[in-house]
Amino acid sequence: MTEDRIAAIRNLYKKKVYEADKARSELLRLDLPSDRVDVLMEQWYIDEKDKPPRYWTTAQTLGFIKEGLITSERGRKELTNIGYDTEHINVYMKASE
Repeated sequence: MTEDRIAAIRNLYKKKVYEADKARSELLRLDLPSDRVDVLMEQWYIDEKDKPPRYWTTAQTLGFIKEGLITSERGRKELTNIGYDTEHINVYMKASE
């Protein structure tokens, strides 16, 4: 039963429904030793930091530039993050004008 509650708290923390303080307090409400809570929170924090960053797609990036939601410079940075080289970025930028 307690393990199920821990899993539920972890899920809410990972989905960013709970901030770290709220997750910690909910774990402590289960009468877990503070050492165990510390270990769980550290593991969950590391799990979150290991997630790869989420990038916009090429089409989203070009659309955002066209709509004026992001600058061309920001668009170039996003396309670089996706993995495009300068030549391809220049072609995409020219084509989207």
